[in-house]
Amino acid sequence: MKMRVNYFWISLPLMLLVAGSLLAAPKTKAQMDVTECDTYVTEPGKYKVVNDLACEPGEMAIQILASDVKLNLGGHTISCETPERSGVIVGDRLIPEIFSNVHIRNGTVTGCGVGVLLWFTDGARVTKMSLNDNAESGVTLIEAENNVIRNNSFVGGFWAISSYEGIGNSFGHNKIRYSTLGIDLIGENDSRITCNAVDQGYYSLSLEPLGATASTGNVVRGNRVTDNFLGIGMFGYGTPEDGVFQPMSADNLIHRNIATGNWLDMVEAIYNPDTDGLFVPPGAECQNMWKHNQFDTELGPPDCIGTPVEIKKVCAPEFDD
Repeated sequence: MKMRVNYFWISLPLMLLVAGSLLAAPKTKAQMDVTECDTYVTEPGKYKVVNDLACEPGEMAIQILASDVKLNLGGHTISCETPERSGVIVGDRLIPEIFSNVHIRNGTVTGCGVGVLLWFTDGARVTKMSLNDNAESGVTLIEAENNVIRNNSFVGGFWAISSYEGIGNSFGHNKIRYSTLGIDLIGENDSRITCNAVDQGYYSLSLEPLGATASTGNVVRGNRVTDNFLGIGMFGYGTPEDGVFQPMSADNLIHRNIATGNWLDMVEAIYNPDTDGLFVPPGAECQNMWKHNQFDTELGPPDCIGTPVEIKKVCAPEFDD
C-alpha cells in the first residue's frame, strides 16, 4: 500500500549549523529579513522572506531552532533545484529540544524533499502555504504534538501530509490534489482531521499503525474525498497466513464525510505487504466508529461502516476548477 520511507535522511546534521546565514532576532520588535538559502533562525522573533529563494543542491532553505518564531514567506517561493533537502525545518533530530509556538505562513515551497518538516514541535502552525511537487511530502510531522496544519494547498508529491507518532494535532481545511497519499497518519493519537478536500490521488486519507503503536482516538469529520483509488481508510498490517502483526487503527470516529467516486470509498481492513492487497480477517469485528457518511463502496467487517447517507455539503473547501 505504501512506500515506507526512512525519514531520518531529511534531518540536517548538527555540524552544519556553523555554515550558512545565522539569524538571531534583536531584542526589539523589529522584523528580520530572510534573503538567502541555508538560513538558521536561532532566537525568538518575527522573520520575513523578502525575495524568492532558489536553493542549490545540498542547500536547505530555512531551519528554525527556537521557540516563539513567526516566519512569513511574504508570498515568495522557496524552490529546490534537487530534492535532497527540505524547504523549512523546525527542530532537528539531533537536538533534544522541543520548539513551540512557531508559525510558518503565506508562501510557496516547491521541488524540495519535504516542503515543511516539523521535528518534535509543540503548538506549531503551518497556514496559507502552497506546497507543490515536493518529492517526499508537503508537510511532515515527526513525534509532534498540538500542531495546526490549516488552510494550505498541496499539489503532487508522494505524501501531501504525513505524521509519525503525533498527538493532538489538527489537520483542517486543506486542499490536496494529485498526491499519491493525501493525509497519512502513522501511529497517530487524539488528532483531528477535519474539513479537508482530497482529489485525484491514490490513498486519500488513511490512519495506520507504526510498529506496535496503533492510530487511536482520532476524529475524521467533514472531509470530501473524491476520485481517488481509496477514499478513507483505517488500516492494520498482516497476512492471511501469519495474522495481524501491526495493530488495526481503532477507536477512531469517522463522521459526516463525503467519499465518492473512489475505487473503494471507505475501508477498515488489513494491508498485506506481501501482495499489496487488502483483506478482512474471518470473524473480524468493527474497531472504529463510522457514523453518517456518504459513500458508494466499502470494505470492512460485516455491518461495520454502516448505511450510507446523503450529505448535501461538508465544511471542506472547494477546488478552483
